[in-house]
Amino acid sequence: MMVWLASIIGRTWVLWCLLLGTVALSAGFKLWMPGAGGVLLDGQLTAEAARQLLMNMTEPQKAVHIRITLLLDMPYPFFYAGLSAGITLRAFGPGRWWFALPAMLAIPSDLFENVIQLLALAGDDRLLGIKDVLTPFKYLLVLVASAVSLAGLIRMVLARRRTGTDTA
Repeated sequence: MMVWLASIIGRTWVLWCLLLGTVALSAGFKLWMPGAGGVLLDGQLTAEAARQLLMNMTEPQKAVHIRITLLLDMPYPFFYAGLSAGITLRAFGPGRWWFALPAMLAIPSDLFENVIQLLALAGDDRLLGIKDVLTPFKYLLVLVASAVSLAGLIRMVLARRRTGTDTA
């Protein structure tokens, strides 16, 4: 399974597509965030902070936030975490698939957080308490995945300099 996954997401053209998608979606956040009041629920680490933000949002801001979540934030983890996992699998090989595990776990964590936030934006904040654990956990996964993929990039650059060839 990991050999198959690594053979796809570790390809140069796929990594470039994932990078471009990550950059495009990031730009979309920057463009649309002012319409949602400038601050998104994703940035709130606790349920209390999220509830406070929700109370201060107007209905039009909530509507924009819902569109941001559906159109940008739902595909976003597939791009940023896919990029991180692809770099990691390419750099360290599919035999060390567990190095890519934080990136792969970030995807369902982010998607679950998005669903909770969509429910809260629609008026049902009963699951918002899960953000107290889920959001910091997601950010930890992203931080670890980023560090591992950065180490992988460094490894590939050093290997290429030593041998004059690509590592994958």
